[in-house]
Amino acid sequence: MNQNNAPKGRGRGLGRGRKNQTQKTAEENSIKKNEDTEFKKTDIQNEEACLKKETEFPAKPKNKFSLGTDFRILVNHFKLSLQKKSKIFQYDVSIKDVDTNEEKISKKLGKIMLQQFLNQNPSYTNKILYDFKKILYCTERIQDSEVQFETSKGRKFTALLKEANRPSGLDLNNIQEPDEELVNVLQMILTQNMRSDEKYFNFGKSFYENRKENRKEIGIGLDLIDGVSISVRPTEQGAAVNLNKTSSAINQEGKNLIEILCEFFRCNENNLITKFNGNLSKLLEFLKNLDLMDHLERPVKVQDIYLNNSRQHRFKLKNEQNQISVEQYFLNKYNVKLRHPNLPLLSIGARNFIPLEVCCLRQTRRSNLNPDEQSQMIRNSNIKCLQRKERILDLVNELDFNNKDPFLKEYGIQMDPKMTELMAKKIKGATLEYGKGLKVVANCGRWDNIGKVFYDPKKISRWILIDCSNLSKENFDYFSKKFVENARKMQLNIEEPIKMIFDKNSQSDLKKFIIEKIKTIENEKKGNVEFVMIINNKKDSQNYNILKEIGDIECGLITQCIDNSAIIKWNNKTKQNEFNRNIDLLCSNICLKVNCKLGGTNFKISTQDQNYCQYLKEFFESDTMIFGIDVNHPAPVKQQKENSSNKEEEKEYDSIAAVVGSVDKNFCIYPASILRQKKKGKRGLELVYHLNHPIYELLKEYKEKNNDKLPSKLIFFRDGISDGQFSKVSQHELNEIRKACSNIQQGYTPSISYIVVQKRHQTRFFPANFSDQAEPGKNENVPPGTIVDRVIVTPDKFDYFICSHLGIQGTSKPCHYYLLYDENNFDSNKLILLSFYLCHLYARSTTSVSYPAPTYYADLCAERGRKYNQKHTNQPITSTDYETDRYDNNIRNEVTIESALFKIHPNLKDKMFYI
Repeated sequence: MNQNNAPKGRGRGLGRGRKNQTQKTAEENSIKKNEDTEFKKTDIQNEEACLKKETEFPAKPKNKFSLGTDFRILVNHFKLSLQKKSKIFQYDVSIKDVDTNEEKISKKLGKIMLQQFLNQNPSYTNKILYDFKKILYCTERIQDSEVQFETSKGRKFTALLKEANRPSGLDLNNIQEPDEELVNVLQMILTQNMRSDEKYFNFGKSFYENRKENRKEIGIGLDLIDGVSISVRPTEQGAAVNLNKTSSAINQEGKNLIEILCEFFRCNENNLITKFNGNLSKLLEFLKNLDLMDHLERPVKVQDIYLNNSRQHRFKLKNEQNQISVEQYFLNKYNVKLRHPNLPLLSIGARNFIPLEVCCLRQTRRSNLNPDEQSQMIRNSNIKCLQRKERILDLVNELDFNNKDPFLKEYGIQMDPKMTELMAKKIKGATLEYGKGLKVVANCGRWDNIGKVFYDPKKISRWILIDCSNLSKENFDYFSKKFVENARKMQLNIEEPIKMIFDKNSQSDLKKFIIEKIKTIENEKKGNVEFVMIINNKKDSQNYNILKEIGDIECGLITQCIDNSAIIKWNNKTKQNEFNRNIDLLCSNICLKVNCKLGGTNFKISTQDQNYCQYLKEFFESDTMIFGIDVNHPAPVKQQKENSSNKEEEKEYDSIAAVVGSVDKNFCIYPASILRQKKKGKRGLELVYHLNHPIYELLKEYKEKNNDKLPSKLIFFRDGISDGQFSKVSQHELNEIRKACSNIQQGYTPSISYIVVQKRHQTRFFPANFSDQAEPGKNENVPPGTIVDRVIVTPDKFDYFICSHLGIQGTSKPCHYYLLYDENNFDSNKLILLSFYLCHLYARSTTSVSYPAPTYYADLCAERGRKYNQKHTNQPITSTDYETDRYDNNIRNEVTIESALFKIHPNLKDKMFYI
């Protein structure tokens, strides 16, 4: 129930104008060893004047990747061809509320408007492409037109269609070399029919048919639904449709919150009132993750549970003297008699409260799935490689674009129903070196630790093992024995642990318990505790967060959590819990993490590897530093203001940016710097706005580890940038990188390369022949080391695909790499080999992983940053910038971006504590 109202703000897209900040002094620029550098301010205007360069993407290399052997694959790209040439005219659409004269941007209104326009002008049927918001295309000229329409609820609107400032129109005459705008137009042509059809709904480029038989329940109020992803891509063969079978976890639209809570508590409606006693933290966490709407179909975001019920809570209406209860208000205002007036209310912010029973689920995707929901989704959505290929071809036949889609016919577009067939390259895995000179080849993307010792093992003198999961003494002691035994086998020099039991019933404060025990041990043993391991109950994320905050920030020691479900396994035959029979493998894998966290190296690329000697030696044996960068976006928090409606609140994006950088010659050790960045608006901040600060910190670590010497080459692997963000993000971040170089040493100008790694795409590879499968008859996927840098790549950029891992479940997803900036003169062989070999250096696994280790580490580190309390940051730095309206580049609003580095404990500054 909303008691206040306020005008709605509008979201903007980020631009690049910034205001001055305090100038950095010469004293601040100097680097001292072991200095705990504060978050320094810089004079952006002065520094950017000398550092800023326009980013030009490197040209496509003259020579393709030439190593390995050829084999034939099929790719889910379907070539488009043009049957007739035409001219397309663009129009701007503005929809205004007749009563308020406010402009409205809404898909629902856009659909109603278009239908009204076509009813009045049937000759334009199948000729109009419309995003249902602001942009409209047509094969014929439309005179500036005004459309009057109203909704089913009687609200009246006026839409103005005005020709965009390009009177010559857009020529649809060459789709062999499509530019960005033409790709967008082709995307609209391919999807306009489905976007207009009420039987489909879509999330971005993924479309789902709204039928019950398409859904499978995987959680409370949650369904898995299969659909199709349709994306037009510019490729070397011209425009092509990337079509894939896709799945999403979506809410069961319209399901009432009362019914959902009965499932949550496993009770009936009559007993629901008894469940709101005691600790409601788990319930609140669950409610906050739901996407709800109220009785008026307005979005509702839960802030808290208000224990007063609908009869108890009273308030004054505007211009009224007497108070009214929530129950009476709903009866008077909406003629709704509440069935559960004794249940608590939901607080939705700004002193607004709403009854549980008037809320229901919206039809949206749910992203923050719990472990059980994630497991159900993976189990039900993964299909084998050849099954996926057949399902995609079935979708092509069902959609039958060429015969059933009137828009393709009108615009003269045809889609080849056959998948693209091409020659890929297949190369062997890297040769790895363990301790004592033992070498192993990563055959089919995997190897093992049996009979091997770490390349650089470390030592643990004092450590604590705590059971928080009620293991029996026998199992607790046996696990301790096996862990020490396996660690020593791998030459991880470890003493016996100091074992403890934490009983949650008698000792409620785990943090206090651990810190007190550490202090006691350090006083008695006269030495520092170096390592704490806890055995945790499944799903107890609170204990995990407590341990990481103690280790990473407060005490500066290495920590490790183990889920007790990995130690004790359910035996389906005996129908009882048993000790894990693969305990040696479990302990060996834990040792991989622990040795790396201590600063050790588990294995490295062998200097005797043939490709290393011929192509990569110059990077490993020179002063090269490799970085990984990633940004993690928690769900945006809606910022409610006084006198504002819940519908019209502003979102605050508090993202976590993580940067890791190698400090050794083997590219195995990556210290990290974690940055919290905050911005209000309609869209999150994908770029790392103050990237110069974490880069500065990591360059300082490199300098301290390498005899006061800075690297001559910097190679960045950047995760998570979409195609449309390439120019903006890369240019901003490259300027921040140069700024960090200038700050750390005057005149320091290393050679920089900047590579984007994309995982979120829909391209899939299928071996054309049985013999080319990763494991013929067992694993149908393409083998690890599959390289594609032709036909399906972009026509103008230096990009390539690598499938570097062995897909165990479902269909392997290759990574798509783009070289966006290069001062290191990479050719195809060198860059692709470096990218592939870095996938072998992920220290906590004996497999070649799906993307390079530094980007994997940055992803882990950004996830770790979400666990920390925001109070553990340095003094924030604030910059003023401008955001541009996504529909009108002439509209620019000033915004503020705030960033702060997390205070990682000095003991861990040079460690991979996050792995």
